[in-house]
Amino acid sequence: MESNDNPRNIKMDDFSKMLDINERIKFLLNFAVLAPSTHNTQPWLFKIRNSGCEIFYDPKLSLPEADVKQRDLYISMGCCIENLSLASKYFGMFDSVDFGPFTEKHQVAVIKFREHPSEKNQDFREILNTIVARRNARGIFSGEKVPKDVVVNVSNVINEYLVDGIHVHWVEEKDNI
Repeated sequence: MESNDNPRNIKMDDFSKMLDINERIKFLLNFAVLAPSTHNTQPWLFKIRNSGCEIFYDPKLSLPEADVKQRDLYISMGCCIENLSLASKYFGMFDSVDFGPFTEKHQVAVIKFREHPSEKNQDFREILNTIVARRNARGIFSGEKVPKDVVVNVSNVINEYLVDGIHVHWVEEKDNI
């Protein structure tokens, strides 16, 4: 990635030039930090060690008044973890993700990587392009229902890539949103 450029300008070919696992993990973190976060707080912190990346939330970036139960904080952290997982799967480095429990305060997960990447998994190329292209659009919701075919297509993709123990629920009733 070019240092003074747009953080979304990730040069995918740079990965293959990197020999050190820590250098590769740092490269993958370029995708992690592009994750959406509540009020763009970007509350994540990373520690690279033992062929893995420990992921923490920064308590200074929590929103105690707006997010009393830290629900939005953990959704933001989940987006970051998923971006890192998807990037490492594409580049053939993903080994596992662990959600604890942990002894270190504020730790949310640890992702383990393969020391020697396998071939790129092209199934993940489009999603990485989507991560890089994603933009926030804040404003008033239109109130329109999401078309059923979109819900079905998104549900199919979600079911294909879900981690065990994580479920997605669609909320359509206005009073429950």
